[in-house]
Amino acid sequence: EWAAEFEYELQEAVASRLVGMWSGTNAQEIPLAGAGAQRFRDRLGEVEVSTRVKVGDERTLRAPLRDQFSTLRWGTVNHCLGIPEQAACLKGLPAEAAAHGVLPNRCQPTTCGNSVITDEHAPVWIAEERDLLAKLRDRKMADHNREQLEAELTSVQKITRRFADA
Repeated sequence: EWAAEFEYELQEAVASRLVGMWSGTNAQEIPLAGAGAQRFRDRLGEVEVSTRVKVGDERTLRAPLRDQFSTLRWGTVNHCLGIPEQAACLKGLPAEAAAHGVLPNRCQPTTCGNSVITDEHAPVWIAEERDLLAKLRDRKMADHNREQLEAELTSVQKITRRFADA
């Protein structure tokens, strides 16, 4: 019972944050990056169409958002849609391990189909890009290390280029 109550409260908190993020704009205008960004927009659009209203009572929006995003996990560097079929963190795992759902500690935010990166996350990604650029200025770095950092930078820049502050 406690776990069910915790899950419900978590879904309520996510719905509340979604209402705050979504207010004042439509789903297509929210700045997002990541492989799950369009899926996220589409799901918000479905709620937008079903409620036909965005302004007004926050409680009116919470229920459909809670239902539409019941598996969404709010994160520091990205949000996870939590759809097992799209989860990069579950690839290659035995069925018994994958049955427990997504594994945040194995998250691959730049490539996972569940990953949604908002402007709230942008400062973290921009800082990562700056850090990688600073490390790449070291002329004494071994070639294999440089290649690895350049590949990581390319991956990070796929995200940072989506945000105006980058």
